[in-house]
Amino acid sequence: MTAVATSASTLRADGDVLNAAARRRKRGARGLLHAFLIATALVWLVPIAGAVNLAFRPYGETSRNGFFSWPKTLTFSNFTRAFHQGEMGRHYWVTFMIVVPALLLTLLLSSFVAYAVSRFSFRFNLPLLVLFTAGNLLPQQVIIQPLFQMYKRIPLPEFMSPHGGKMTNTILGVILIHVAFQTGFCTFVLSNYMKTI
Repeated sequence: MTAVATSASTLRADGDVLNAAARRRKRGARGLLHAFLIATALVWLVPIAGAVNLAFRPYGETSRNGFFSWPKTLTFSNFTRAFHQGEMGRHYWVTFMIVVPALLLTLLLSSFVAYAVSRFSFRFNLPLLVLFTAGNLLPQQVIIQPLFQMYKRIPLPEFMSPHGGKMTNTILGVILIHVAFQTGFCTFVLSNYMKTI
C-alpha cells in the first residue's frame, strides 16, 4: 500500500515539475510575442508621429534641421495655408453635396430591397439577394469604361449639366455612381440584420 502511495506521490511531483516547465515555456513565448507586438506597433507609429511632427513645424525649420529633429516652434500656419491654398472649404462643400444625397438614397433603396428579401417569401427571394450581392464582386475597373460611355450618351437638361447636357462631370453623375456601387453591399448587410429582428 505504501509503495502505491509513494509511486502516486512521485507521479504527482513529476507532473508538477512538468507543469511548471510548461508554464515557464508558455510565459517565455508570451513574453516574446508581446515584445514583437510592441516593436511592430512602434514601427507603425514612427511615420504617424513624424507626420504629426512635420504638420506643426514650419517648413524652413524642418528643411534646416531634418525630419527627426526636435521642434523648436509649433504652429498651425501649415493647416491654415493648406486650407486656403487647397480651397478646402469648397471641396468640403462639394463632398457634402455628394455624400448626403448618396447616403440617403443608398439607405432608402437598400432598406426597401432588404426588407422585401428578409421578410417576404417569394420565388425569387434568394436570387434577388444574390443579384444585389454579386454586384459587389464586379471589379470597378471593369465597369468604369462602359459607365463612362453611358454617361457620355445620357442627355440631361442644360440647367443640370453645364458641360453640354451630358452626365459626365456632374454631381448627379457621381451621386448615382455611389448609389449604384453601394446599394448591393448595404442590401446584403441590412437583410442579414432584418432577419434577426
